[in-house]
Amino acid sequence: MALRNVRTAAWIVGITLALANLGGCCSFTEASNRIVVNAKAKTQNYETPNCGLNSRAPIQNAVALYNDQILQCSVEVLSTEEEAMHCEYMFEWYDQDSHPIKDTNGWNNLILDAGARKTLASSSPKPGAEKVVFSLRPVKAIGTGQIK
Repeated sequence: MALRNVRTAAWIVGITLALANLGGCCSFTEASNRIVVNAKAKTQNYETPNCGLNSRAPIQNAVALYNDQILQCSVEVLSTEEEAMHCEYMFEWYDQDSHPIKDTNGWNNLILDAGARKTLASSSPKPGAEKVVFSLRPVKAIGTGQIK
């Protein structure tokens, strides 16, 4: 009887953990959180597969506006941590057919001070951009394999 109760308890714990993972419960990983802003459609979509990062450095706001024919975007990120945090960010630009606009810069370093709010801005490298994707990811501490 005791073995049956142990098996039942183990089964319940296993199902609970599986359901928690399906429900969006996740840990602090290397995955990037993104906001996709379509300036023409005036839409914003948040993609936050890294809920650990989202709780420590959530993307607060994004604004994309045209200056002449160049799309410009500013994004606000807030640190909820009690110490500085090392991240990387990137802006990617797309045309009306969702093709990437070349000459997009790669990942940029970002040190978020404790409790700080930072506004990051960029402009499309050339006219014709309609959509911008801002991505934010944590950086591993050198030599430790652990997220800083």
